[in-house]
Amino acid sequence: MSRIKFRERDLPCGWQPWFLGAVLLLCLPPRSPAADVIWTGKAERPHWSAPDNWDKQIQAGDVLHFRGPGHYVENDLDSGLALGGLIFESSDWIVHGNALELGKAGVLLDAGNRGANVIVDVDLVIADPKTVFSTTHHLARLTVSGRIRGEGGIASTGQRQHVFFTNPGNDFQGSVNRSHVDDFQFASIDDKGQPCSLGAGETVKFFSPSKLPNRFVYRGVEKAETDRTFHFRNTTVSNQAYANSTLIFNGPITFAQSLGFGGRHPIEILGGLSQDGGRAPASLIVSLDERNVVTLNSPTKHLGPTRITGGTLRLAENASFAGSPVISLEPAWDRRRNAEVYAALDVSPRTTPFVVDTAQTLQGGGTVRGDVVIDGTLRVASRGPSSQSETSGKELRTLVFKDGLQLRGSTVLRVDPKTPASDLLQVARILRCGGTLNVVTLAENGFVAGQEFQLWVAPRFEGRFDRLVLPELKSNDLRWDQSRLYTEGIVAVR
Repeated sequence: MSRIKFRERDLPCGWQPWFLGAVLLLCLPPRSPAADVIWTGKAERPHWSAPDNWDKQIQAGDVLHFRGPGHYVENDLDSGLALGGLIFESSDWIVHGNALELGKAGVLLDAGNRGANVIVDVDLVIADPKTVFSTTHHLARLTVSGRIRGEGGIASTGQRQHVFFTNPGNDFQGSVNRSHVDDFQFASIDDKGQPCSLGAGETVKFFSPSKLPNRFVYRGVEKAETDRTFHFRNTTVSNQAYANSTLIFNGPITFAQSLGFGGRHPIEILGGLSQDGGRAPASLIVSLDERNVVTLNSPTKHLGPTRITGGTLRLAENASFAGSPVISLEPAWDRRRNAEVYAALDVSPRTTPFVVDTAQTLQGGGTVRGDVVIDGTLRVASRGPSSQSETSGKELRTLVFKDGLQLRGSTVLRVDPKTPASDLLQVARILRCGGTLNVVTLAENGFVAGQEFQLWVAPRFEGRFDRLVLPELKSNDLRWDQSRLYTEGIVAVR
């Protein structure tokens, strides 16, 4: 049993510690081995050792409850005191002082009101595999800035929570388990800009049976790495990994439904991505600040679409999307600039061309870097779901290839006779034609003599299509002129 220590300078003149201790033993109610101890705050100073600040004496295993107006409090009890947990029933508490050992109850912000905020700035030793850190209100914020260490792991179970871990020295060994998640953030806000540590444990697990997204957020100043294995188990909505500083995943990542990468800094994935569980093919989504990059260094194993809505998805030499049926460039719209966000697929690090397999489709509008070979389907498409039909949407797009493009499968481009305009392939180097070119129209009527449609631009053309399908012209007086197709990329109505 751990008892409170008093300092003689805190006591009135002539009072000795033994005398005050005797009074306390006579006045305080009998104790069970562990109990709920409530903060009363009646002492002059906000020290935990002051007996008037509690409704009963603190013992090992107790759960401390903080009630009333929140303020700064100082843990001046023995360092390493073992407590069952800390529960904050109001906002604005800041805890500082000596280290604590916490039981499974962990830390709970139970203020139950909008904007509640608590900061725990003491080092914590955890032993339970699932020491809970939680809030009960979706707009409350719990920040743990002290160092977390020990053999245990951390967990959180309430809906729409905001829990932040900010210490660069965290070295707990257990797993990270999160369910019903909103924000579960590992952040760096210290003056030195050191990255927050995820500890040295094996796994980070996210699971949500509700329709709330699982979002892992990393914020920091410098580049950080984690060797942990990440499991995103949400099977109802998207799982998300969001980085506000450079983050490197050395361990593997698995996901059940879909996984999105977002943020304002680069993310590098060295350990691979794969689908594990879920009732439907999982999709991979990249939605970064347009200046930043997600880098894949090994093959992904997911069976759903790969969507890039902002930033760049970069593939290293050994990376691929062998099981993904659709690779879609879908730039989001920036309303502030009234323009598209930059969205790109970068395969330029590869020493051989990137091949879109026969069962795959590369589609959308955006930018592709590196040499590409199309054995499957190339389709320039409007914004929207990857499943849209060839003629859906009225927005014609441009797909830019910064290097070479070789067409060996099916190429689908749209024309609009009412504009007149067309989708455009913009190729910076050699365009090699082959396979099938299918030109579809957004309006069955409206073709008139003299219309020209620019399907692509390139400094150099090679080859010819094996099959060419053009829209039917309703008038017998009209015909398609293909004479400039392989020199200028133009078809015209004559």
